Amino acid sequence: MMTPEQRAALREVASKATPGPWSSYATSSAADMPLRWTIAGHGATVAQFFATNLPEQEQVANAHYIALAHPAAVLALLDECERMREALKRLADLASFEAGTVNPGQPFWDALAQARAALGNNA
Repeated sequence: MMTPEQRAALREVASKATPGPWSSYATSSAADMPLRWTIAGHGATVAQFFATNLPEQEQVANAHYIALAHPAAVLALLDECERMREALKRLADLASFEAGTVNPGQPFWDALAQARAALGNNA
C-alpha cells in the first residue's frame, strides 16, 4: 500500500515531467547490439536506454511499458485511486455507523450506490 506521502511525491514528479503520450522505438538495429531504445513525447526525446543483458522481446516490452507509464497516465491512475479511496471511506464510515442496525438506512444504500458508481462496470 502506498502512503499519502508516496502518492503526493509521485503526483509531484509526474506533474513536472514531460506530458504524455509517449512512444517507444529502437534507434539502432538488432545487428547493432546492444539496442538503444528511445522514449519520445511532445516532439522531444524523453529518455534513451540500452538493455544489453535482456532478450529483445523483453526489451520491447520494457520500452512499451515505460512509454505507457507517461505522466498523464500516472496522474490518471492517482486520480482514480483517490476516487476509489473516497468511495471506500464513505462506505466504511456508513458501515461503521449502521453496524448496530438490523436494516441499514438510506444513507448506507446511497453510499453503496456511490461506491458502485465509482467502480464503474467493475463493481
